[in-house]
Amino acid sequence: MESTGLKSGLSVVSAGFFDGFNASFRNLGREERAEVLAIVQREFDASVLDAGVRRGLLNHCDPQTYAAAFDALQAPLAIKIRKIEVESASPAKATERRSYTARLRDNPPPPERVALLQRVGRESGGGTEFATDLVVDIGVIFISELANQTPTQAQIDSMREQIAHQMRQSSLLLSLVIYRSVSDEDLKQYISLWESQPLQEFSDVVAT
Repeated sequence: MESTGLKSGLSVVSAGFFDGFNASFRNLGREERAEVLAIVQREFDASVLDAGVRRGLLNHCDPQTYAAAFDALQAPLAIKIRKIEVESASPAKATERRSYTARLRDNPPPPERVALLQRVGRESGGGTEFATDLVVDIGVIFISELANQTPTQAQIDSMREQIAHQMRQSSLLLSLVIYRSVSDEDLKQYISLWESQPLQEFSDVVAT
């Protein structure tokens, strides 16, 4: 989990969800808002997410595949880019991220760069799918606990389709910011690394 960035990624996801929901429910009454935030803290605390992912990985553990995936991620380029990913997503870089995002409006990247970053998002661990599942789970919990009704499968599917689109857009924007210092050639090599058999097999495990 350390080598793939899952551990640090879960911390970022947890903090981002809490901050987002904290801001979104400011208009609720004190009791209702406390109830919503308690649900988010209980279900999506970083330690809870970490434990859940660990259980899933252990349940599908193929030692040979995991060892090969770990070895692949010890390549110098993988270590270099993983360091960039972790550092770029840290809270200390928030101001820098906002500044760069604002500049993107006036200086959008060329289509070739966008296509490359979309490939990075698809190949490197299935993070977008994981985040989509997480947001859908939040929606189901809110509907079940706050509205006291269980959503239908059609409602869940509709929710997933809308959220998946939003997540793809958010993932692309985040990739533009995180990999801003990484050359196209290094990104191509990083994508090739994630397309290798052991990392593809590990990504399939994470996605399930």
